Amino acid sequence: MLPPIFPADVVTRTYRPDENVAVYVALVNTAFADHPSPYAVTVEQIRHVHGLPDFDPANILLVAPAIEPERLIAVCRCVVRRDGDIARGEVGLIGVLPAWRGRGLGRELLRWGIARLHGIGATQITITIDATNERALGLYERTGFVRAQEWPRWSKPV
Repeated sequence: MLPPIFPADVVTRTYRPDENVAVYVALVNTAFADHPSPYAVTVEQIRHVHGLPDFDPANILLVAPAIEPERLIAVCRCVVRRDGDIARGEVGLIGVLPAWRGRGLGRELLRWGIARLHGIGATQITITIDATNERALGLYERTGFVRAQEWPRWSKPV
């Protein structure tokens, strides 16, 4: 797997302990607003998860324009679950703001996530994705992931 090579017009950094949680939440919610399975988080949810003992801010990579390094435009979040000496990794979230899509940021975030998980000892890496998200499925398959299980999606009209 190739290491990530981000475009020259962006900068990357890991999540900081003093991160503005509301800005992070806005990034995630905007990136996933038009997703096949819309996904949204709240400031309270993120504070809770980031307050757990096993939370590692180094498992989140943030992307910003080089000319505005505090304006977040993309994110990758990895999760590691340990069972004794076995570490299982998951690229749990890759989100790119709509205006920044089509520039290869998702591919490079995926590469970063894989490298990060390998670097901390994950022996298996998974991704959970909506089976209708064809664009993401293509990226993951081109990267060597194979469909292991398909989860049905249920909905109820309101």
